[in-house]
Amino acid sequence: MHRSYLDCGTLLRSCMEGLGSTTVKDSNRPAKHAGQTVAWILSQLALAAAVACGWSVSGSPQQSGDTGQNRADAGAGGEAPPDAQPASEPGRPDRAPIAVPLDACTPLLYIAKVAIGSQTFELAVDTGSTTLGVASSQCTDCKVSPLYAPGATALDEMRTATSEYGTGSWTAEVYQDSVGFVSDPSVELKFAAITTQKNFFEPVACHSGRSYQGIIGLDRATSELAGTTAFVDRFVAAKGIANVFATELCDTGGTLWIGGYDTTVATGAPQYVPITTDVTSSYYYTVDLESVEVSGSTTPVAIARASTYPDTVVDTGTTAFVVPSAVFDELTSAIARSPGFSQLFGVDAGASWFSGELPCGAAGTTKAQIDAALPSLTLTFGKDPGVAIRMAASDSYFVRFPGYGWCSLLAPVPARTPFPLAAILGSPFLRTQITIFDRAGGRIGFAPHADCSGD
Repeated sequence: MHRSYLDCGTLLRSCMEGLGSTTVKDSNRPAKHAGQTVAWILSQLALAAAVACGWSVSGSPQQSGDTGQNRADAGAGGEAPPDAQPASEPGRPDRAPIAVPLDACTPLLYIAKVAIGSQTFELAVDTGSTTLGVASSQCTDCKVSPLYAPGATALDEMRTATSEYGTGSWTAEVYQDSVGFVSDPSVELKFAAITTQKNFFEPVACHSGRSYQGIIGLDRATSELAGTTAFVDRFVAAKGIANVFATELCDTGGTLWIGGYDTTVATGAPQYVPITTDVTSSYYYTVDLESVEVSGSTTPVAIARASTYPDTVVDTGTTAFVVPSAVFDELTSAIARSPGFSQLFGVDAGASWFSGELPCGAAGTTKAQIDAALPSLTLTFGKDPGVAIRMAASDSYFVRFPGYGWCSLLAPVPARTPFPLAAILGSPFLRTQITIFDRAGGRIGFAPHADCSGD
Protein backbone atom coordinates (compact mmCIF):
# COMPACT_ATOMS: atom_id res chain seq x y z
CA MET A 1 0.00 0.00 0.00
CA HIS A 2 1.45 3.34 -0.89
CA ARG A 3 0.51 6.46 0.97
CA SER A 4 2.58 9.59 1.12
CA TYR A 5 2.24 11.67 4.25
CA LEU A 6 4.20 14.65 2.98
CA ASP A 7 3.56 16.71 -0.12
CA CYS A 8 6.40 17.15 -2.59
CA GLY A 9 7.46 20.58 -1.38
CA THR A 10 7.54 19.37 2.18
CA LEU A 11 9.41 16.23 1.21
CA LEU A 12 12.12 18.21 -0.54
CA ARG A 13 12.56 20.47 2.43
CA SER A 14 12.40 17.67 4.97
CA CYS A 15 14.93 15.62 3.01
CA MET A 16 17.37 18.45 3.56
CA GLU A 17 16.56 18.58 7.25
CA GLY A 18 16.67 14.88 8.04
CA LEU A 19 12.95 14.26 7.61
CA GLY A 20 10.89 12.80 4.80
CA SER A 21 8.28 10.12 4.53
CA THR A 22 6.67 7.82 2.04
CA THR A 23 4.47 4.79 2.07
CA VAL A 24 3.51 2.46 -0.70
CA LYS A 25 0.02 1.33 -1.63
CA ASP A 26 -1.16 -0.76 -4.53
CA SER A 27 -4.43 0.80 -5.59
CA ASN A 28 -5.12 -1.86 -8.18
CA ARG A 29 -6.76 -3.59 -5.25
CA PRO A 30 -9.41 -2.14 -2.94
CA ALA A 31 -7.95 1.22 -2.06
CA LYS A 32 -6.46 1.78 1.34
CA HIS A 33 -7.45 5.19 2.57
CA ALA A 34 -4.38 6.31 4.41
CA GLY A 35 -4.41 9.66 2.87
CA GLN A 36 -2.41 12.75 2.55
CA THR A 37 -1.51 13.89 6.00
CA VAL A 38 0.12 17.08 6.04
CA ALA A 39 3.21 17.50 6.86
CA TRP A 40 3.96 19.05 9.98
CA ILE A 41 5.59 21.69 7.86
CA LEU A 42 3.15 23.11 5.35
CA SER A 43 -0.23 21.47 5.17
CA GLN A 44 -3.01 19.98 7.26
CA LEU A 45 -3.14 16.46 8.60
CA ALA A 46 -5.89 14.82 6.58
CA LEU A 47 -6.82 11.84 4.47
CA ALA A 48 -7.05 11.53 0.71
CA ALA A 49 -10.70 10.81 0.05
CA ALA A 50 -10.67 9.25 -3.40
CA VAL A 51 -10.91 5.50 -3.83
CA ALA A 52 -8.38 4.70 -6.53
CA CYS A 53 -9.70 2.14 -9.04
CA GLY A 54 -12.85 1.54 -7.01
CA TRP A 55 -13.89 -1.42 -4.91
CA SER A 56 -13.55 -4.87 -6.38
CA VAL A 57 -14.70 -8.19 -5.00
CA SER A 58 -12.68 -10.26 -7.45
CA GLY A 59 -9.88 -12.45 -6.18
CA SER A 60 -7.24 -10.74 -8.28
CA PRO A 61 -6.30 -7.12 -8.78
CA GLN A 62 -7.19 -5.22 -11.90
CA GLN A 63 -4.26 -4.99 -14.28
CA SER A 64 -3.56 -3.50 -17.66
CA GLY A 65 -0.82 -4.75 -19.91
CA ASP A 66 0.22 -6.76 -22.94
CA THR A 67 0.30 -10.50 -22.48
CA GLY A 68 3.33 -12.34 -23.78
CA GLN A 69 4.31 -16.00 -23.92
CA ASN A 70 3.51 -17.99 -20.79
CA ARG A 71 6.37 -19.78 -19.13
CA ALA A 72 6.59 -22.06 -16.12
CA ASP A 73 8.02 -20.50 -12.98
CA ALA A 74 11.45 -21.71 -11.94
CA GLY A 75 12.79 -21.74 -8.39
CA ALA A 76 16.18 -22.02 -6.77
CA GLY A 77 16.68 -23.86 -3.51
CA GLY A 78 19.13 -23.60 -0.67
CA GLU A 79 18.85 -23.98 3.07
CA ALA A 80 18.52 -20.84 5.16
CA PRO A 81 21.58 -19.84 7.19
CA PRO A 82 21.22 -19.76 10.98
CA ASP A 83 20.85 -15.98 11.21
CA ALA A 84 18.33 -16.17 14.06
CA GLN A 85 16.82 -18.60 16.50
CA PRO A 86 13.70 -20.37 15.20
CA ALA A 87 10.40 -19.64 16.84
CA SER A 88 9.35 -22.58 19.00
CA GLU A 89 5.91 -23.34 17.67
CA PRO A 90 4.33 -26.70 16.86
CA GLY A 91 4.04 -27.69 13.24
CA ARG A 92 6.77 -25.38 11.97
CA PRO A 93 9.66 -26.72 9.87
CA ASP A 94 12.78 -27.08 12.00
CA ARG A 95 14.83 -24.53 10.12
CA ALA A 96 16.08 -21.18 11.29
CA PRO A 97 14.33 -18.06 9.99
CA ILE A 98 16.27 -15.71 7.78
CA ALA A 99 16.97 -12.31 9.33
CA VAL A 100 17.06 -9.25 7.05
CA PRO A 101 18.22 -5.90 8.50
CA LEU A 102 15.94 -2.94 7.84
CA ASP A 103 16.81 0.75 7.58
CA ALA A 104 14.30 3.30 8.89
CA CYS A 105 13.40 6.49 7.09
CA THR A 106 12.03 9.25 9.29
CA PRO A 107 11.16 6.58 10.91
CA LEU A 108 8.02 5.67 8.99
CA LEU A 109 9.24 3.84 5.90
CA TYR A 110 11.39 0.72 6.24
CA ILE A 111 13.69 -0.45 3.46
CA ALA A 112 15.68 -3.64 2.89
CA LYS A 113 18.62 -4.52 0.67
CA VAL A 114 17.38 -6.80 -2.09
CA ALA A 115 19.53 -8.48 -4.73
CA ILE A 116 18.06 -8.61 -8.25
CA GLY A 117 20.28 -10.30 -10.79
CA SER A 118 23.81 -9.04 -10.11
CA GLN A 119 22.64 -5.73 -8.58
CA THR A 120 21.56 -4.64 -5.10
CA PHE A 121 18.68 -2.26 -4.40
CA GLU A 122 16.99 -0.60 -1.44
CA LEU A 123 13.30 -1.51 -1.56
CA ALA A 124 10.45 -0.38 0.68
CA VAL A 125 9.08 -3.28 2.71
CA ASP A 126 5.29 -3.37 2.29
CA THR A 127 2.93 -5.92 3.81
CA GLY A 128 0.04 -4.29 1.95
CA SER A 129 1.04 -5.29 -1.58
CA THR A 130 2.49 -8.32 -3.38
CA THR A 131 4.28 -7.34 -6.61
CA LEU A 132 7.93 -6.27 -6.49
CA GLY A 133 8.60 -3.12 -8.49
CA VAL A 134 12.01 -1.58 -9.16
CA ALA A 135 13.14 1.40 -11.24
CA SER A 136 14.75 0.19 -14.47
CA SER A 137 17.40 1.58 -16.78
CA GLN A 138 14.63 2.39 -19.26
CA CYS A 139 13.09 4.89 -16.84
CA THR A 140 14.18 8.43 -17.70
CA ASP A 141 12.04 10.13 -15.06
CA CYS A 142 12.58 7.87 -12.03
CA LYS A 143 15.46 10.02 -10.76
CA VAL A 144 16.77 7.32 -8.43
CA SER A 145 19.92 5.25 -8.44
CA PRO A 146 20.85 2.49 -9.05
CA LEU A 147 18.53 1.42 -11.86
CA TYR A 148 17.80 -2.19 -12.74
CA ALA A 149 19.65 -3.23 -15.91
CA PRO A 150 18.60 -6.70 -17.11
CA GLY A 151 21.63 -8.97 -17.33
CA ALA A 152 22.39 -12.51 -18.43
CA THR A 153 20.00 -14.06 -15.88
CA ALA A 154 17.04 -11.85 -16.86
CA LEU A 155 14.20 -12.86 -19.14
CA ASP A 156 11.79 -10.33 -20.63
CA GLU A 157 8.27 -11.71 -20.24
CA MET A 158 7.12 -9.52 -23.17
CA ARG A 159 4.26 -7.96 -21.24
CA THR A 160 3.69 -4.68 -19.46
CA ALA A 161 2.06 -3.79 -16.18
CA THR A 162 0.54 -0.51 -15.07
CA SER A 163 -0.24 0.45 -11.50
CA GLU A 164 -1.91 3.56 -10.13
CA TYR A 165 -1.26 4.79 -6.60
CA GLY A 166 -2.75 7.30 -4.22
CA THR A 167 0.26 9.55 -4.79
CA GLY A 168 1.47 8.45 -8.21
CA SER A 169 1.64 5.72 -10.81
CA TRP A 170 4.05 3.70 -12.89
CA THR A 171 4.24 1.53 -15.99
CA ALA A 172 6.64 -1.38 -16.14
CA GLU A 173 8.00 -4.21 -18.23
CA VAL A 174 7.62 -7.60 -16.57
CA TYR A 175 10.89 -9.50 -16.19
CA GLN A 176 11.93 -12.74 -14.57
CA ASP A 177 15.25 -12.70 -12.74
CA SER A 178 16.88 -14.00 -9.58
CA VAL A 179 15.66 -12.08 -6.52
CA GLY A 180 16.70 -12.47 -2.92
CA PHE A 181 18.36 -10.86 0.04
CA VAL A 182 22.02 -10.01 0.02
CA SER A 183 22.73 -12.50 2.81
CA ASP A 184 20.78 -15.37 1.24
CA PRO A 185 20.52 -17.23 -2.09
CA SER A 186 17.78 -16.00 -4.37
CA VAL A 187 14.72 -17.41 -6.14
CA GLU A 188 13.36 -16.79 -9.61
CA LEU A 189 10.69 -14.10 -9.55
CA LYS A 190 8.54 -12.26 -12.08
CA PHE A 191 8.43 -8.59 -11.17
CA ALA A 192 7.83 -5.11 -12.53
CA ALA A 193 10.81 -3.22 -13.98
CA ILE A 194 9.48 0.34 -13.93
CA THR A 195 9.91 2.22 -17.21
CA THR A 196 7.88 5.39 -16.54
CA GLN A 197 6.47 6.88 -13.35
CA LYS A 198 4.59 9.87 -12.04
CA ASN A 199 5.03 10.98 -8.43
CA PHE A 200 5.86 7.45 -7.27
CA PHE A 201 9.48 8.07 -6.29
CA GLU A 202 9.60 10.76 -3.66
CA PRO A 203 12.68 12.05 -1.82
CA VAL A 204 13.11 10.51 1.63
CA ALA A 205 15.80 10.78 4.27
CA CYS A 206 16.92 7.51 5.82
CA HIS A 207 19.18 6.98 8.79
CA SER A 208 21.71 5.23 6.58
CA GLY A 209 21.75 8.16 4.15
CA ARG A 210 20.32 5.94 1.42
CA SER A 211 16.97 6.20 -0.35
CA TYR A 212 14.76 3.61 -2.10
CA GLN A 213 14.47 2.44 -5.70
CA GLY A 214 11.29 0.42 -5.48
CA ILE A 215 9.05 -1.75 -3.35
CA ILE A 216 8.97 -5.38 -2.24
CA GLY A 217 5.49 -6.60 -1.41
CA LEU A 218 5.06 -9.30 1.25
CA ASP A 219 1.39 -10.07 0.69
CA ARG A 220 0.11 -13.36 -0.70
CA ALA A 221 -0.10 -14.76 -4.22
CA THR A 222 -3.82 -14.04 -4.38
CA SER A 223 -3.21 -10.34 -4.99
CA GLU A 224 -0.16 -9.93 -7.23
CA LEU A 225 -0.36 -7.95 -10.46
CA ALA A 226 -1.09 -10.12 -13.49
CA GLY A 227 2.05 -11.67 -14.95
CA THR A 228 4.07 -11.26 -11.75
CA THR A 229 4.71 -13.70 -8.90
CA ALA A 230 4.64 -13.36 -5.11
CA PHE A 231 8.04 -13.18 -3.43
CA VAL A 232 7.24 -14.65 -0.01
CA ASP A 233 5.31 -17.59 -1.49
CA ARG A 234 8.23 -18.53 -3.72
CA PHE A 235 10.89 -17.82 -1.12
CA VAL A 236 9.49 -20.03 1.64
CA ALA A 237 8.75 -22.83 -0.83
CA ALA A 238 12.29 -22.77 -2.21
CA LYS A 239 13.92 -22.64 1.23
CA GLY A 240 11.67 -25.19 2.91
CA ILE A 241 11.04 -22.78 5.79
CA ALA A 242 7.84 -21.93 7.64
CA ASN A 243 5.26 -19.87 5.80
CA VAL A 244 5.50 -17.03 8.29
CA PHE A 245 7.37 -13.76 8.49
CA ALA A 246 7.74 -11.12 11.18
CA THR A 247 8.88 -7.54 11.60
CA GLU A 248 10.54 -5.60 14.39
CA LEU A 249 10.32 -1.88 13.62
CA CYS A 250 12.49 0.59 15.53
CA ASP A 251 13.25 4.29 15.25
CA THR A 252 16.50 3.85 13.32
CA GLY A 253 16.11 0.41 11.79
CA GLY A 254 14.64 -2.99 12.41
CA THR A 255 14.52 -6.60 11.27
CA LEU A 256 12.44 -8.62 8.85
CA TRP A 257 12.44 -12.34 9.55
CA ILE A 258 11.18 -14.88 7.01
CA GLY A 259 10.46 -18.41 8.16
CA GLY A 260 9.67 -17.45 11.75
CA TYR A 261 11.18 -14.89 14.09
CA ASP A 262 13.94 -14.65 16.68
CA THR A 263 12.27 -15.59 19.95
CA THR A 264 15.24 -14.27 21.93
CA VAL A 265 14.33 -10.72 20.84
CA ALA A 266 10.83 -10.98 22.28
CA THR A 267 10.29 -10.24 25.96
CA GLY A 268 7.09 -12.27 26.17
CA ALA A 269 4.98 -14.81 24.34
CA PRO A 270 3.04 -13.63 21.31
CA GLN A 271 -0.71 -13.09 21.39
CA TYR A 272 -2.40 -14.20 18.17
CA VAL A 273 -5.53 -12.93 16.47
CA PRO A 274 -7.14 -14.57 13.41
CA ILE A 275 -6.85 -13.06 9.97
CA THR A 276 -10.42 -12.28 8.96
CA THR A 277 -12.01 -14.39 6.26
CA ASP A 278 -14.23 -12.00 4.33
CA VAL A 279 -13.41 -10.47 0.94
CA THR A 280 -10.95 -7.85 2.19
CA SER A 281 -8.62 -10.53 3.52
CA SER A 282 -8.07 -11.71 -0.07
CA TYR A 283 -6.23 -8.46 -0.67
CA TYR A 284 -4.69 -7.52 2.68
CA TYR A 285 -3.67 -8.89 6.04
CA THR A 286 -6.79 -7.99 8.00
CA VAL A 287 -7.85 -8.44 11.61
CA ASP A 288 -10.86 -7.60 13.77
CA LEU A 289 -9.88 -4.50 15.75
CA GLU A 290 -12.87 -4.15 18.05
CA SER A 291 -12.00 -1.08 20.06
CA VAL A 292 -9.39 1.39 21.31
CA GLU A 293 -9.29 2.46 24.96
CA VAL A 294 -7.80 5.77 26.11
CA SER A 295 -7.86 6.87 29.76
CA GLY A 296 -10.78 4.61 30.57
CA SER A 297 -12.82 5.70 27.52
CA THR A 298 -13.44 2.90 25.01
CA THR A 299 -14.16 3.72 21.37
CA PRO A 300 -15.57 0.97 19.12
CA VAL A 301 -13.66 0.54 15.86
CA ALA A 302 -14.85 -2.65 14.17
CA ILE A 303 -18.34 -1.25 13.52
CA ALA A 304 -16.65 1.95 12.32
CA ARG A 305 -19.88 3.82 12.90
CA ALA A 306 -21.50 4.16 9.46
CA SER A 307 -19.10 1.78 7.74
CA THR A 308 -20.24 -1.70 6.81
CA TYR A 309 -16.67 -2.96 6.53
CA PRO A 310 -15.33 -4.36 9.84
CA ASP A 311 -11.75 -5.19 8.85
CA THR A 312 -8.59 -3.44 9.96
CA VAL A 313 -5.52 -3.74 7.73
CA VAL A 314 -2.14 -4.40 9.36
CA ASP A 315 0.30 -2.66 7.05
CA THR A 316 3.95 -1.64 7.28
CA GLY A 317 3.45 0.55 4.21
CA THR A 318 1.01 3.00 5.79
CA THR A 319 2.50 5.70 7.99
CA ALA A 320 -0.38 6.40 10.39
CA PHE A 321 -3.29 4.94 12.34
CA VAL A 322 -6.14 5.71 9.92
CA VAL A 323 -9.67 5.67 11.36
CA PRO A 324 -13.10 7.09 10.44
CA SER A 325 -13.57 10.69 11.49
CA ALA A 326 -15.98 9.83 14.33
CA VAL A 327 -13.44 7.47 15.87
CA PHE A 328 -10.68 10.03 15.34
CA ASP A 329 -12.71 12.69 17.16
CA GLU A 330 -13.31 10.46 20.18
CA LEU A 331 -9.69 9.32 20.45
CA THR A 332 -8.19 12.79 20.12
CA SER A 333 -10.70 14.26 22.59
CA ALA A 334 -9.77 11.63 25.18
CA ILE A 335 -6.05 12.29 24.68
CA ALA A 336 -6.51 16.06 24.84
CA ARG A 337 -8.39 15.78 28.15
CA SER A 338 -5.33 14.32 29.87
CA PRO A 339 -3.52 16.88 32.08
CA GLY A 340 -0.17 16.07 30.49
CA PHE A 341 -1.37 17.05 27.04
CA SER A 342 -1.87 20.72 27.88
CA GLN A 343 1.40 20.77 29.80
CA LEU A 344 3.28 19.56 26.73
CA PHE A 345 1.43 21.32 23.93
CA GLY A 346 -0.01 24.43 25.59
CA VAL A 347 -2.96 25.36 27.77
CA ASP A 348 -4.99 26.30 24.71
CA ALA A 349 -4.35 22.98 22.96
CA GLY A 350 -7.42 20.79 22.61
CA ALA A 351 -8.62 18.01 20.37
CA SER A 352 -8.52 20.36 17.37
CA TRP A 353 -4.73 20.47 17.76
CA PHE A 354 -4.55 17.03 16.11
CA SER A 355 -6.16 18.45 12.95
CA GLY A 356 -4.10 21.60 12.92
CA GLU A 357 -1.65 22.79 10.33
CA LEU A 358 1.34 21.64 12.35
CA PRO A 359 0.46 18.78 14.72
CA CYS A 360 3.91 18.75 16.34
CA GLY A 361 5.37 20.09 19.55
CA ALA A 362 7.13 19.33 22.83
CA ALA A 363 10.57 19.57 21.20
CA GLY A 364 13.29 18.48 23.59
CA THR A 365 10.95 16.17 25.50
CA THR A 366 12.26 12.64 25.96
CA LYS A 367 10.41 9.46 25.15
CA ALA A 368 10.10 8.67 28.85
CA GLN A 369 8.61 12.11 29.55
CA ILE A 370 6.09 11.76 26.70
CA ASP A 371 4.96 8.37 27.95
CA ALA A 372 4.70 9.58 31.54
CA ALA A 373 2.57 12.59 30.58
CA LEU A 374 0.25 11.12 27.93
CA PRO A 375 -2.19 8.21 28.08
CA SER A 376 -1.42 4.93 26.41
CA LEU A 377 -3.71 3.22 23.91
CA THR A 378 -5.11 -0.26 24.47
CA LEU A 379 -6.18 -1.98 21.27
CA THR A 380 -8.56 -4.92 21.65
CA PHE A 381 -8.72 -7.47 18.85
CA GLY A 382 -11.59 -9.94 18.62
CA LYS A 383 -14.21 -10.79 21.23
CA ASP A 384 -14.90 -13.11 24.16
CA PRO A 385 -12.53 -12.07 25.61
CA GLY A 386 -10.32 -10.78 22.79
CA VAL A 387 -6.64 -9.88 22.78
CA ALA A 388 -5.60 -6.57 24.33
CA ILE A 389 -2.37 -4.84 23.26
CA ARG A 390 -1.23 -1.80 25.22
CA MET A 391 0.81 0.83 23.36
CA ALA A 392 2.62 3.77 24.91
CA ALA A 393 2.06 7.22 23.38
CA SER A 394 5.56 7.32 21.86
CA ASP A 395 5.02 3.89 20.29
CA SER A 396 1.67 4.66 18.74
CA TYR A 397 0.16 8.06 18.09
CA PHE A 398 3.30 10.22 18.48
CA VAL A 399 6.60 9.96 16.61
CA ARG A 400 9.62 12.21 17.13
CA PHE A 401 10.97 14.19 14.19
CA PRO A 402 14.23 16.17 14.47
CA GLY A 403 13.55 19.88 14.62
CA TYR A 404 9.79 19.50 15.10
CA GLY A 405 9.41 17.54 18.31
CA TRP A 406 6.68 14.95 18.64
CA CYS A 407 4.19 14.74 15.76
CA SER A 408 0.78 13.09 15.78
CA LEU A 409 0.21 10.16 13.44
CA LEU A 410 -3.51 9.70 13.94
CA ALA A 411 -5.26 10.28 10.61
CA PRO A 412 -9.01 10.66 10.03
CA VAL A 413 -11.06 9.65 7.04
CA PRO A 414 -13.13 12.71 6.09
CA ALA A 415 -16.79 12.47 7.06
CA ARG A 416 -19.13 11.07 4.38
CA THR A 417 -16.18 9.55 2.53
CA PRO A 418 -16.63 5.89 1.48
CA PHE A 419 -14.12 3.86 3.49
CA PRO A 420 -14.04 0.10 2.81
CA LEU A 421 -12.16 -0.65 6.03
CA ALA A 422 -12.64 -0.14 9.75
CA ALA A 423 -9.08 1.16 10.14
CA ILE A 424 -5.49 0.86 8.94
CA LEU A 425 -2.86 0.01 11.52
CA GLY A 426 0.32 1.44 10.02
CA SER A 427 4.02 1.23 10.77
CA PRO A 428 4.15 3.70 13.69
CA PHE A 429 1.72 1.51 15.61
CA LEU A 430 3.64 -1.67 14.82
CA ARG A 431 6.78 -0.47 16.58
CA THR A 432 5.56 -1.45 20.04
CA GLN A 433 5.45 -5.17 19.17
CA ILE A 434 7.13 -7.78 17.04
CA THR A 435 4.40 -8.40 14.45
CA ILE A 436 4.17 -12.01 13.27
CA PHE A 437 2.38 -12.73 10.01
CA ASP A 438 1.59 -16.45 10.32
CA ARG A 439 0.32 -17.07 6.81
CA ALA A 440 0.11 -20.84 7.25
CA GLY A 441 -1.92 -20.52 10.43
CA GLY A 442 -4.12 -17.69 9.18
CA ARG A 443 -3.28 -15.45 12.11
CA ILE A 444 -1.24 -12.41 13.14
CA GLY A 445 0.71 -12.35 16.38
CA PHE A 446 1.96 -9.52 18.55
CA ALA A 447 4.95 -10.18 20.81
CA PRO A 448 6.44 -7.53 23.14
CA HIS A 449 10.08 -6.61 22.66
CA ALA A 450 12.68 -4.48 24.41
CA ASP A 451 12.69 -0.76 23.72
CA CYS A 452 14.68 -0.06 20.57
CA SER A 453 14.09 3.68 20.28
CA GLY A 454 17.71 4.56 21.00
CA ASP A 455 16.84 6.78 23.98
